[in-house]
Amino acid sequence: MSKNTIMYSPVKGTTKDITKVNDPVFSSKMVGDGIAIEPASDFICSPCSGKIDHMFESNHAFTIVTDDHFEVLIHLGIDTVELKGKGFKRLIDDLNKPLKIGTPIIEVDFAYIKEQGKDTDVIVIVTDSTTNLKIKKNLKKDVNVSDEIFKFKIKNSI
Repeated sequence: MSKNTIMYSPVKGTTKDITKVNDPVFSSKMVGDGIAIEPASDFICSPCSGKIDHMFESNHAFTIVTDDHFEVLIHLGIDTVELKGKGFKRLIDDLNKPLKIGTPIIEVDFAYIKEQGKDTDVIVIVTDSTTNLKIKKNLKKDVNVSDEIFKFKIKNSI
C-alpha cells in the first residue's frame, strides 16, 4: 500500500494550479506537476522533510529529495535566472544537513523581482514522472508556511 506524500507551502501566499503559471515549460507540466503560490512573504522554506539535492548558484531554484525519495523542484519566479542571483539570499550554509518542514532556505526580494518585470510565482513541482502520480491539490487558497498545498502517491498502488 502506498501512502500519500504531503507537500507544504514554502511561503505565505495564495495557491494556484501549475497550468496557470505564465511559462509554458511549467504550465504544460514538462518539468512535472505541482502548484504555484503567489507569494505574500519574502522567506522561502522547505515544503517537506528531506535533503537539498541541488541548489542553483543564482539561488533562484533548488531541488529537494524527500524522505520518500521523490525529487521536488522549488523555483522562485519566472525567468529569474536572468537576474544572476540579485534579489536572492541563501539562508542555509550546510546543504547536506537534513531539512525539516518549514526550514528557512532562501530570502527573496520579491519587490526587486517585480521591478525587474519578472513574475514572482513560487513553483513547487514533483519532477518524477507525472503519468505515475496521482496528485490532490489545494487550489485558490490563502496559505501560510507549512500549510498543506498538495499530496500525491503513485497511481495504481493499493
